[in-house]
Amino acid sequence: MLTKLYSQTGLFNPVSFQSGINIISGNYSDDKEARGINGIGKSSLVRLIDFALLSGKAEKRFNQDKYSFLREGAHTVTLEFQMGNQTHFIERRFADPRIVSFGEHSDRLNEYERPELLDIL
Repeated sequence: MLTKLYSQTGLFNPVSFQSGINIISGNYSDDKEARGINGIGKSSLVRLIDFALLSGKAEKRFNQDKYSFLREGAHTVTLEFQMGNQTHFIERRFADPRIVSFGEHSDRLNEYERPELLDIL
């Protein structure tokens, strides 16, 4: 079960998940121009989860020029999840997506090459 998605570099506000079905709703927090529910980050949230879960498609997307600020700012994304009674963390760095940090304690993650961690998971 996904528990939390966050960035230690402050890229976005932490997102917590609850057990059961989680719905990503498109609501503006302030009075915004009438643009419907486009442009508030629903798809970006899903892509960040995908990136954390080692998706090659998400890696390619975030490697595009328009996302260069992620690499230049040395941003990270961390996904916290539970399997059974154990909590796990996956941390990805946009500047070097080949290296993935993984472990059971957020302050003691082990580094793996992406293909190596794919085999483990």
